[in-house]
Amino acid sequence: MYKITINPHRKIGAINPNIYGHFTEHAFKNIYQGMYDPDSPHADPSGLRTDLIHALNEVKVPLLRYPGGNFVSNYHWEDGIGPKENRKKRFEYAWNTVEDNQFGTNEFIRLCRATNAEPYLCCNMGTGAIEEAMNWVEYCNSDRDTHYANLRRQNGFDEPFNVKYWGLGNECYAPWQMGAAANARDYAQKALEYAKAIRFADPNAYLVACGFESDPDWNIEVLRILKNTINSISVHHYSVDWGCFDLNDYQQLMSISQFVNELLRTLRSAIEAVTGNIFHPIKISLDEWNMFGWANERVNDNTFYTLENGIVTASILNTLIRNCNIVDMANYSVFVNINGAVQTTEQSIIRRPQFYVFKLFTRHMGQTLIDSHVVSDQFQTNMPIDRRVFKDYYNEAAVEKGGRLRADVETHVKRNINWLDSVSTIDEEKQEISISLINKNPDTDLDCTMEIPNITTIKNAQLHTIWSNNLHDSNTENAEPVRIETTQLTNTDTPITLTLPKHSINILKLQY
Repeated sequence: MYKITINPHRKIGAINPNIYGHFTEHAFKNIYQGMYDPDSPHADPSGLRTDLIHALNEVKVPLLRYPGGNFVSNYHWEDGIGPKENRKKRFEYAWNTVEDNQFGTNEFIRLCRATNAEPYLCCNMGTGAIEEAMNWVEYCNSDRDTHYANLRRQNGFDEPFNVKYWGLGNECYAPWQMGAAANARDYAQKALEYAKAIRFADPNAYLVACGFESDPDWNIEVLRILKNTINSISVHHYSVDWGCFDLNDYQQLMSISQFVNELLRTLRSAIEAVTGNIFHPIKISLDEWNMFGWANERVNDNTFYTLENGIVTASILNTLIRNCNIVDMANYSVFVNINGAVQTTEQSIIRRPQFYVFKLFTRHMGQTLIDSHVVSDQFQTNMPIDRRVFKDYYNEAAVEKGGRLRADVETHVKRNINWLDSVSTIDEEKQEISISLINKNPDTDLDCTMEIPNITTIKNAQLHTIWSNNLHDSNTENAEPVRIETTQLTNTDTPITLTLPKHSINILKLQY
């Protein structure tokens, strides 16, 4: 039985559009030969690819995080400004490349302005210095007659960039990170000084601390020291390759969204425990997430990114919407190339299934989460637990590459997962209710009934669907079977009953 009862009069919370954000890093053709490619036939005068700008506008990107990622822990922002012929080439430790700094702060701001995205800059807390971060804020945001504000003006930008969001380092707990902290206390005390400096330069800066998704002790200590300073604490999640999920276990993959839900709720519990306030304003930023990491032999193969990937992506977006009162930002990692939503070719771009998932949600989900009760058949699966133990990171007998425990010592928990994953939103100004309906069943169509008490007449009803007959269909240069199809519904009396195709992603949009 599949039934959803929707109460549009019970509003749960406002949905921050920043949950649909994306991530950019100087790595693996994400920036160079990706976002920025002066040699491309699609390049504008500044070197940005106009077809990618168009793609970012298609998904209405609200926020872009930059410049990393691991890259940021050895990045000095002043190397990437000024005349391009004078910019220094540096050995880049994180990805073992040469960084020529042809793309930097100015180019990133141009990209954000071209796409109407808010910039989110992450500070170097590895090889960087507090003064360097403060100077970066001055360069970006100051309207005073000072050295760095004037340097911005000399570089052709009279008006401040007004960068609101600032990250206090990246994965500072991790052995692979340049300048990683020895413990949470060391990181938090250092981050406190960075935060003070940034706020001296811009009192309105929104600060995101570095949390650790698989270590509650780290988060509690960081929150204890920074609870009166930060606006948000971040976590990262990669399900496969850099995570603990089995790509060959479909039902386990369908529990990823529940895993993310528990990750978010656990971190929120830490915030409430440390502050003693269930309404404390500190939020959560899932500022890197993807089903896949960047470390597999098929990472650049478009046929690897299938409808199955799209279903996981959509389910995580449902989870972010469901947690709108505690999550204010998320950044899909990454948008271009590697494991991204699009892949570039010399002449065009390929829109992978997850691209259409973002387009579906940003264009058709509303601004406010409303109460909905979902009745669904379930399946039971072994959901893994992320048990990274960094004290043993270099002990190959204890851990695999990536820092997680060997499979034979990992533990799992039983979870009951709905075949039907659904959340509902409302846009009162447009008088629209949007219902996200994900049928996770790989073999069976399902009939779903939706009741909306007190609304008996629907003026207009449209069903927007991402589906393909084969769960493992993908989009390539030659074919695009996984895309959005729109159906105008003729029967608009309530309750509404729909047949949702097997393994499909749907948004039912109702104008009342």
